[in-house]
Amino acid sequence: MTDHYATLGVARDADAETIKAAYKRASLAAHPDRGDSHETMAAVNQAYAILSDPQLRAEYDLDDAERLILQLIRETVTNSNVRWPAQHMRDDVDSGITTMTSKLAWVIHEIDRVKTLPGRLDSSLEWDTAVAAYLVDLEDKRVGMKAHLELLRTVRERLNRYQDVL
Repeated sequence: MTDHYATLGVARDADAETIKAAYKRASLAAHPDRGDSHETMAAVNQAYAILSDPQLRAEYDLDDAERLILQLIRETVTNSNVRWPAQHMRDDVDSGITTMTSKLAWVIHEIDRVKTLPGRLDSSLEWDTAVAAYLVDLEDKRVGMKAHLELLRTVRERLNRYQDVL
């Protein structure tokens, strides 16, 4: 995710006037007519659009777990068939944890299986390269899944902590 504060060169606790002044400086420096790219100008404009709007800035400042909780709340509130929204959100998170745990177990099993594959009699560089690439891909998936699983566990813990509010 882009750091909008760094894009404008302001601190996270900057007030509205400081953000506005930083935007003016950054937009002058990043303007395509002054030799910068359209992408840089778009990044400056997006940073200002988010940081100058109090509601968008508050959402931007949330950590990943809080952002996921907010998304769950929005989805649950818009679903009028849900009788107990907090329980519905916890059930969704628990289901995600169960699914991710199962997928992670498969990836770990597959890594172990591939590592124990016997060498082929007609072993070639192409075969070895393909196996190595597959292992790298599996390891990347394992790392990503572990991070996602940890995020879901954090969300579940926070939902449990705030169950009286929800």
